[in-house]
Amino acid sequence: MKKISLLAILFMPALFFTGCKKSSTNSPVAPASADSYLPVTAGSSWDYYAQVAGYTDTISIRMTGSTTKINGSDFFTATGVSHFNKAIVENFYEANHLYIERYTIGGDVYATNIDVVLLNDTLAAGHTFTATVTAIGGIDVQPMRIINTTVEKNITKVVGGKSFSGVIHTRVQLQDDSGSGFETNSIYDYFMVKGVGIIEMDSSAPGGAVDETQTIMNYTVK
Repeated sequence: MKKISLLAILFMPALFFTGCKKSSTNSPVAPASADSYLPVTAGSSWDYYAQVAGYTDTISIRMTGSTTKINGSDFFTATGVSHFNKAIVENFYEANHLYIERYTIGGDVYATNIDVVLLNDTLAAGHTFTATVTAIGGIDVQPMRIINTTVEKNITKVVGGKSFSGVIHTRVQLQDDSGSGFETNSIYDYFMVKGVGIIEMDSSAPGGAVDETQTIMNYTVK
C-alpha cells in the first residue's frame, strides 16, 4: 500500500467521532488569546526545517486573520512559502478543544481535501479516538479514517536546539479500506505546545523508520 505523504505536499467541521465525547457546541469562535496548542491569531508565524524524500526545505507559514467556511465551520487561513512551493495555503480549525488541519491531496482536477484532527486536548495519555476525514467518510468510493492517540502529555522535548516543556505528543494513523477492512497507510506524530503550536511532525510507513520530518526553527505568536 502506497504511503500518502502529507508533508511532501506541504501542507479536518463536520467530523464524526467514536471513542470520545463531543463538545456541546459546534460553533467555533475566534480565540481570545494565543494561549492555544494551535494559535490562529492574525500575524502569528512559524518557520520550519523539512526533510523529506532525500531533500531538505524551509517552510514559512503566517496566519492571515481571515477565515474560510468549511462544512459550516470557520477555518482560519494561513499562507506561506517554501523553496519548492511558492504559494502555500493552509486552513486550521481551533475550537472546542479540537485542533484540525485541512490537507489537499493531489492536484488540479484530482485535488481532494481531507480534514485531520491533530489533537483533542481533553484526552489523557493513552486515550484514542476515531474520526472521518471527509463529510462522506472517504474519498470517492474508498472509505478513509484516522485513529488519533494521545501518546504523551506534559513532556519536555528539545527541537532545533531549544527545549520546550508542556509538550503533547499525538499519533495519527491514516487508514483506508480497499475492500478487506481498514489498514494503516501512514503514521504521523505531532508534538504541540500551548502558546507555540506544532513544534515537530514526523511521518513513517507502518513498521518503518521515520522518513519525513518537520521541525520548528523560529516562531512569533501574536
